[in-house]
Amino acid sequence: MEEPDGAHLQLRYMTRFGCIGSRCEDHCCYDRRVDVDLNHYRRLVAAAQFSSAGVRSIIRDSLDVVPASKRKKTGKRFLIKHDKDRRCPFLDERRLCQLHKSFGHEMLPDACAIYPRRLRRVGDHVELSATPSCPELSRKLLLDADAVDVVPLAWADIQRPRIHGGMDPRDRRPFWNTALTVRDHVVPLLADPSISLEQRLFLTLWLSKRTNDILNKRRTSGGRGRVERELSMLRSPKVRGEIIARFEQLRTPASIAMMIVRAVVRPSPRGVREAWNRLVGGTVDSYTRLGDVVPGLEARVEVHDRAAADDSQRVQMTVGEVWAEYRRRRDAIRARLGDRADQYLRNYTIHNWFHRPPTETKDVLTYTLRYLALQACQKFLLYSDPAVSALLTEGADDDALRAALDARVVDVCYQLSRHLEHGALIEYLSKLLRRAGMFSMAGGVYLIRF
Repeated sequence: MEEPDGAHLQLRYMTRFGCIGSRCEDHCCYDRRVDVDLNHYRRLVAAAQFSSAGVRSIIRDSLDVVPASKRKKTGKRFLIKHDKDRRCPFLDERRLCQLHKSFGHEMLPDACAIYPRRLRRVGDHVELSATPSCPELSRKLLLDADAVDVVPLAWADIQRPRIHGGMDPRDRRPFWNTALTVRDHVVPLLADPSISLEQRLFLTLWLSKRTNDILNKRRTSGGRGRVERELSMLRSPKVRGEIIARFEQLRTPASIAMMIVRAVVRPSPRGVREAWNRLVGGTVDSYTRLGDVVPGLEARVEVHDRAAADDSQRVQMTVGEVWAEYRRRRDAIRARLGDRADQYLRNYTIHNWFHRPPTETKDVLTYTLRYLALQACQKFLLYSDPAVSALLTEGADDDALRAALDARVVDVCYQLSRHLEHGALIEYLSKLLRRAGMFSMAGGVYLIRF
């Protein structure tokens, strides 16, 4: 594609990220559909003819042609077929790519060469970010204080300029033509150290609620002036103080803890993921009675759904115990490393506003509530870590505690991102919140305070 005229942008973590290959604790080449673009399909078929017998056999056996479908309105597609373990067949024993080793980076299909990067067209410029489903990317995103600074991007530094989504702020519809203006106010607000992270998140939620009748996909015109007035009001220290005072009066009910737990343990529609099950299973097992009311990770979806409908006294008593134990662990970690934990959450929140803008959902309030639901899942898995709790009990120093918490948040972030790729977890948690009347402004506050 030709270079757009505008000034291109990226988040700073992109300037530091690079694949670490066999040194990575996990790899990206499993349990995901890999489409092969037509150009690279043809190149791979041609390369197979001039390769060794072993490489030729792998290429021919590993490429699948999916015919066009009139019913689904899809054209012919080309895929890499996974092996029996749902891994890419081109991986060698060191978990390195045989295509890359044999032919170089240029022979990789676009999906493989670009991952985890995401290049979006935004009006007259492009923006580069990446999905944190890669462990190394999560490290670069979460562990550096300046990781989400917005910095210039040189077009020459983009190896494959393939656009994946975008939006045009010149669109007459207010959700689109105010998107950058809103982001340019929200990102500095989220980075403002003069108020707590919870207060920043609440102000963002407040803005979403106040502008939701304008910032949605149904509205076709008008409303920009009111959005700008709301943004102007939010810059006033006096107005901020009055809004925050309302936030301080609300407390999270214990029931929301069980909703988050049930969403996290519910099986993925894509099947078993061993690393995810180890992460979640170890967390659930560390709560004494949680396993009595939550089905195991191996249980079928309908078993989990029946358990979620159980509102007996036994369940309510367990909910109270789990909520109390979670708060004890959370507060113990935050007493020692609260600023560090806030850095993780702040970085991820700013990244989310840049990487997946509100225009990808039906309205700005839904966008905000879905993100807060995701963050609540992150907090449950982060603060519940039994290894970090053990270090606290042993009286470990801050350096050891920080190293353990850093390792845990990277594990949580990339695993949750992989588990969320098709959104089933957040959809289910949103359903539970709606059922309880909490997919709302009040529910958003409960999630922030979780």
